[in-house]
Amino acid sequence: MLFEKYQVKNLDLQNRIVVPPMCTYQAQSGEVNQFHHTHYGAMALGQPGLIIVEATGVTPEGRISEQDLGLYTEYQAEKMKSFVDEVRHFGTPLAIQLNHAGRKSTTNDPTKYAPSSIRFDESFRTPKTMTKDDIARIVEAFAQSAKYAAAAGFDALELHAAHGYLLHQFLSPLSNQREDEYNGTYRARLKFLREVLAAVKSEWPAEKALLLRISADDYHADGNGLAEYQEMMKAIAKEIDILDVSSGGAIPIQPHVYPGYQLKYAKALREATQLPVIAAGLLQEYDLAQFAIESGHTDFVALGRSMLTNPHLPIALARQSGQRLLQMKPYNKGI
Repeated sequence: MLFEKYQVKNLDLQNRIVVPPMCTYQAQSGEVNQFHHTHYGAMALGQPGLIIVEATGVTPEGRISEQDLGLYTEYQAEKMKSFVDEVRHFGTPLAIQLNHAGRKSTTNDPTKYAPSSIRFDESFRTPKTMTKDDIARIVEAFAQSAKYAAAAGFDALELHAAHGYLLHQFLSPLSNQREDEYNGTYRARLKFLREVLAAVKSEWPAEKALLLRISADDYHADGNGLAEYQEMMKAIAKEIDILDVSSGGAIPIQPHVYPGYQLKYAKALREATQLPVIAAGLLQEYDLAQFAIESGHTDFVALGRSMLTNPHLPIALARQSGQRLLQMKPYNKGI
């Protein structure tokens, strides 16, 4: 199962291994550089089914840090196109994750934005409560970045609504305490995400896959739990093609982690939405990754940290399964 093909719209995935978006903090002025070409090229040579490029800010202050990628200028988009062309040459489809960090941004911009003026913790600045004009501007920024991503040639696009960043901040009652139509019920807290989805889809080609990453549990009694996120995702399931399932990040709480600790979330959301899902969470061992798919918990497994130390991990896992991934001639002597 781990090495079976899967088709989602334009995505012709050769296996079920996904490299999830992981910040590398190597950008200058939000631009890709030689590090990104080499870093993602090495992973592409390892032949995962899909690579999702790290969180990329839709505005300067929307980046998580000053060293993160951005996609809000034509020059950034031009450099991103040559990057896509080079990395995709090795045969793995590329997606990009678009993000606005909201109150968790650590950029030099003095103003941070959030649905409500509540700090993430004492080490972060108190954010500005977003006005309707602020909301409209950022919705349009997501659309413009999606347009740039399409022009750069990405095969798929992911919106980051997890880990306590802006889209997630609107979804969670821990960070969204507005007194307008963007809060009140879970459907009201979905309004901003719905607006971003609509704007992005107006610029993103309909034949290309659209992914959404969510946190399926806020790990706090006053936040959203799995049941709430199931209802939210059911409400917007028709708007997306793949659900990328994670958890946490709304507030500074560290969950108990162990191999497969997020599989229950992936399975529950897969069943609730009938969407293909990506599961994450220490799934790098072949037997566990295979079980996750065979048992119906997930359709794809995200191998993140383990790919940082071994970008050819899919080839090694294929050997464990008795299969052999087609690899470039210079590496054949290794097997």
